[in-house]
Amino acid sequence: MSANDIDPEDAKLFREQVGEVTPLKKTASVQHEVDKPRPKRQESPTDLKEFHRPELEYQIPNVEFGEQLAYLAEGISKKILRDLRRGKFDIEAELDMHGMTTLKAKQALLRLLKICRQDRLRCVHIIHGNGFRSEGQMPVLKSKLNHWLQQSPDVLAFCSARDKDGGSGAVYVLLKYR
Repeated sequence: MSANDIDPEDAKLFREQVGEVTPLKKTASVQHEVDKPRPKRQESPTDLKEFHRPELEYQIPNVEFGEQLAYLAEGISKKILRDLRRGKFDIEAELDMHGMTTLKAKQALLRLLKICRQDRLRCVHIIHGNGFRSEGQMPVLKSKLNHWLQQSPDVLAFCSARDKDGGSGAVYVLLKYR
């Protein structure tokens, strides 16, 4: 519909209702007030308070070289752990901690858990190594990871991986997402 198609009576009625108007200059810009979106809560590693408690760090028991890890959260069926050991869950993400310091490894684990939570990933493979390059050849990251995973509210179960996936130098972790 063009201006020529408007009934003169309708145009007159419109002008009476609208009144005097001043056309905008072509260079003028119109600023609309827009409601600013509410800030989203930024999740930080400290949101996992039970998991990220420095006062518990001194209590971490050492895990021996070659020792098999296994954990099952309270109320979870032993069948879940058996299926996890047998590789019945598809691995959806992997984290390799080789060469990381304890701090970097913990930060990487927190990032991984956050991604898993966001993407609703269920099973991950974490390679912590056997500790051959650690002082005293003790598996430091393995001991810490064992502790950290048991403290995480996201973890249902974990166990040492099958030989083809790293054996006692890696774990499969089952998370509560999906």
